[in-house]
Amino acid sequence: KKSKDQSKNGGKSGKSKKEERQMKRLRRRREKKWLTMLAQWDDQTLASSKQRRNKLRQRVRKGIPNSCRGQGWVRIAKIKEKIEVTHVGVYAQLVAESSGPETDVNDSALNPNPNTDVNVDRNVMKETIERDLTRTFPRHSMFYDSFSDESSDEEDDASFDKISASGSLDSIASRSIGEEGGVTCTFSNEDDGEEEVEMQITEPKSSSKDVDTTDMSGDRQEADINVSYEADDDMSGDRQEADINESALEVITSTPPRPPIASPGSPKGKSSHRKKEKIVDYSQAEGGQASLRRVLRAYSIYDPDVGYCQGMNFIAGMFITFVTEEEAFWLLVHVMSEAPCRMRGLFGEGMSEAHQVLYVAERLIAQFHPRLARHFDRENVHITMFATQWLLTMYTSSFPFEIVTRIWDAYLSEGWKVTYRVMLALLEKAQPLLMKMQFEDILNYFKELPFEIESNEIMENAFKIPLKKKHIGKYAKEWIHKQEEKQNDQQQLG
Repeated sequence: KKSKDQSKNGGKSGKSKKEERQMKRLRRRREKKWLTMLAQWDDQTLASSKQRRNKLRQRVRKGIPNSCRGQGWVRIAKIKEKIEVTHVGVYAQLVAESSGPETDVNDSALNPNPNTDVNVDRNVMKETIERDLTRTFPRHSMFYDSFSDESSDEEDDASFDKISASGSLDSIASRSIGEEGGVTCTFSNEDDGEEEVEMQITEPKSSSKDVDTTDMSGDRQEADINVSYEADDDMSGDRQEADINESALEVITSTPPRPPIASPGSPKGKSSHRKKEKIVDYSQAEGGQASLRRVLRAYSIYDPDVGYCQGMNFIAGMFITFVTEEEAFWLLVHVMSEAPCRMRGLFGEGMSEAHQVLYVAERLIAQFHPRLARHFDRENVHITMFATQWLLTMYTSSFPFEIVTRIWDAYLSEGWKVTYRVMLALLEKAQPLLMKMQFEDILNYFKELPFEIESNEIMENAFKIPLKKKHIGKYAKEWIHKQEEKQNDQQQLG
């Protein structure tokens, strides 16, 4: 019976009309609960009531309805307070400055680190952002740009295919711009000259706002909440340089092409003519790419220590599909610098926290999936070959929006523990097949994995994994200790 249902539904497990009606009623009930909760939202009451926080966590884990998701994210991250009280007009100033002549930022309201020694070359930053705009959800109608038809054909190769062609993450910090379609995080120092960090990111294959909301949200089911809520404050400690000494690794994570979403625009034959008419006043330009450009440029000025690094474009682009442009900017600020997310270290100079995150992920795989970890060792499959793209862009660059949004619902509320849980759930789902595969087949399978999963199943399984805050803290401290030992050895040799 199951096989007949699958054949009638294109290979997917079929649901009866009764089951579909039940799921629709369930989604409507959840939507009504969320609308009521958002209308009565009170940050002070949530902060003082553990019962209400637990109720919010349970509802978030089941998935925020698409119609409520943008407002839900804004409420969870407390963005309204920044826009209406503490940082009124700041984003408009940053947009005006990013669209005008190059000047230094000395205003503490615009620059959270006014005494920084890092002076980002804004021209290079703008060029890098401009190059990435056409790679950010290019098949989503909101980000489709007919001006970029010709250039996108030339740059259609995936951008996170290689985290380091020279063999390790350590080499990223010393590479210069030279590869066509590379990812560049640029930092310039008055004493050391300009240092460029290059990293390659994959084009995502899915979208959000213009997709049918039934497809976006999926069939929501009750999650089995067996894990206590614990914040990931320990993850914000001092990060240090990583020591990943793997041999030359190629991160093969590009995904099969997906048909573009229909969008108004002229045929390619007219693209050269349209290029002459391209809007130059970016502060007034309309459309998803224009909004993304302003958000990324504004952030590069707001936080000059980080500036801009590829991977941030996917995160900001996803925000723009659900919230206003200004809210997307402050959401980006929130996830970069504030608890429980604190992603800033992933994109900072040297990418020190990226090394630590990958180390923790590798140790967690060994703890929760030891047989799979040993199999990866035998086949020389390193953590950087598949988890780099997942973790450094928080799944936004390669997975369908249906599961990406579910991950971000919980990530904004609970932090890094959700990220690791999802990784472990994905590997748990794939383990029976992976154990039968050899090196090349494993890497090829990881390219298809994002489109082989069902979001409800993965998220429910993720929250059943008995991962604790102490596990993450233990391996993070272990990493820091290893780096301290490495530094001491280098000092003794020096």
